[in-house]
Formats: sequence, structure tokens, C-alpha cells
Amino acid sequence: MNVERETLFHNIYFSCKPFRDHNWNGFFGGLQQDQEPYIEAELRRSYADPMGPEPYFYRILPVTLTRESYQSFLRSTSLPIGERDYLLSKLFQFLYLPLVQKFQLEDRLNDISERLREFLDAIPPECVGRLANFDWRQFYEDSRCFELDEVLRRLPLHLPLPKREPSSEKMTKKRWVDEEWPARLKQARGTDPQKIAAERCGVSTETYKKWEQGVRPPAPRCMDAVRRFTSNLKTET
Repeated sequence: MNVERETLFHNIYFSCKPFRDHNWNGFFGGLQQDQEPYIEAELRRSYADPMGPEPYFYRILPVTLTRESYQSFLRSTSLPIGERDYLLSKLFQFLYLPLVQKFQLEDRLNDISERLREFLDAIPPECVGRLANFDWRQFYEDSRCFELDEVLRRLPLHLPLPKREPSSEKMTKKRWVDEEWPARLKQARGTDPQKIAAERCGVSTETYKKWEQGVRPPAPRCMDAVRRFTSNLKTET
């Protein structure tokens, strides 16, 4: 599906220290600010600890990527940025910092920044306002388990599902096979077990196996999850 892209977002992460420190957490009830040095230190600690971050840490991104947090930042700055700039720049920060900490990318900072910007700028408009639901916990687990290129490849899997519009177009078994969806699923799954891919799509392992075998296409309610799962494939239409 071709989605009309907006203009490139204005990434303010590198140019505005107050922005980098504008991070909030409501884990204990009231709002608490978590400046970037704390986030960096917690990431370093967590990568050396098999248990990973404390539950508190996972609550920073969902609170920081809200409209209320954006409006709060807007009141404290004269920068001419919109909500999209704020949300994508913030998600950039929460992706960039773990990658730099885990993979020691001092000699590849420009390359990683560009790859993240390309991913972020391609996020569909209907998902941008829901980035507080980005599965940052799973992204962090990916960074612990996979090599850098695989972590980057899997980024689309962690996006919130777009709200599905009613559609009269039905996915038939013939169309499912003719459009090579079983092969797309296998390619997107890579070396993951089918059980993991099934969890990504919100179905049982047996159901997912039937999709890959071409025996049965997904129900309409499952197609959004399938499209998200395969969204990073260049063969997607």
C-alpha cells in the first residue's frame, strides 16, 4: 500500500538540549522528569544486567510521547516545530540511545542516524499520533538478542497498528497465493520460530502455519497485523 508521505520531519534531537531532557514518567502517580544522562546511565547498567531495566524505565517513553508532553515542551520553547516533529524526534532519541550504548557506534553515528530518520519519516501519518504505543520494550529486547542490522530490520514490527478502515475488499485464498503472501511472511519472519511470528500477528501458531502454507488466508481483522509484520519488505505493494 502506498502511503503519501509528509515532508521530512525536523529532527531537533541534536540541536536542543532542553528537548533531550524533556522526558517524563508517571510510574509513581505524579509526573517525574528523567533527564537524558539518567536514561544513558540506566541503559548502560541494564545492558550489563541480565534482568534488564526496572519496570519504571519502560514508562518513560509512553508518557513522553503524548500530546500533553508535546504541548508542555511547546510552552517552554520558541522553536517552530509541530507535533509530528516532536513525536518523531523523541522516538529517534529512544531508538538512537540504546543502539549507541549497545553496539558502540561511535564510528557509525551518521549512518545510524540516517537509517533511523528514514524509518521514522516513512511511518504512516495515521500511526504518528499513536507512537506512545510503540513497543519500546520489545525493541529493547531485540537490541539484547540480535545484531544491529536485524534490530533495524525489525523496527516496523514495533509500531502501533493503524486503525483499520472498513473495507469491502476480501482476501481470498487465490489472492493470498497469487500475491505471494506466504513467501512474504517467511521472508519477514526470517530465522524466528513460527510461534514468535504468530504472536506478532496475534494468532495461534496453527493459524499462522496455515497462512505460510497457503492453506488459508487471514481473516480481515488480522490483515492489519500481517501488513505491519511485512511492512519492511520491498516487495510490499
